[in-house]
Amino acid sequence: MRQTTASMTNAFSEYQQWLRGRQSELEGTYQLSQCEWSLSQDEGIVTYRQAGKITAIATFSMIGSYCADNGTWLWAWANPAIDRGHAIPRDRCASWATDTGLTEFALPVFRVTECPELWADSVPIWEFTKASRTSIERIASMAVYSMGGLGVQYYTNPQHHVIGCAVLKCVYVPAYSC
Repeated sequence: MRQTTASMTNAFSEYQQWLRGRQSELEGTYQLSQCEWSLSQDEGIVTYRQAGKITAIATFSMIGSYCADNGTWLWAWANPAIDRGHAIPRDRCASWATDTGLTEFALPVFRVTECPELWADSVPIWEFTKASRTSIERIASMAVYSMGGLGVQYYTNPQHHVIGCAVLKCVYVPAYSC
């Protein structure tokens, strides 16, 4: 097992703090947590609605997904169900692998438990649910930060025990909704 460095832990914490700030800004402006939402790969947008009225639209790039059944992360670029035009670029993941020393980041799929840098400083492994949330937030925060994104939309598939996320690149209120 690799040794988690203080600089790696600090970088992850800074990315997480930065993303939480971005999410708070989005919430303050658009109140997205109060909205129903739908993601369309065909259109490349996430649509947010309140009381049936569109309140915001966002463009996105899919980051990837975590499967709780086997503890793995699958990058969107490696997922055949994700449109390549809406997936985070493979070279971005390879760049993170180099920058962080986490060679697993360059793989299409990896076990979160084999990357203690993503969770070890936050919780013991037996708190796996909390550890997986921490890991997903750390991966998402790196993606949003490196892509200059505005925030992240998390999505779940409870039947398959999957949590995924997408970088929100541009959020706006459509003119016809005013």
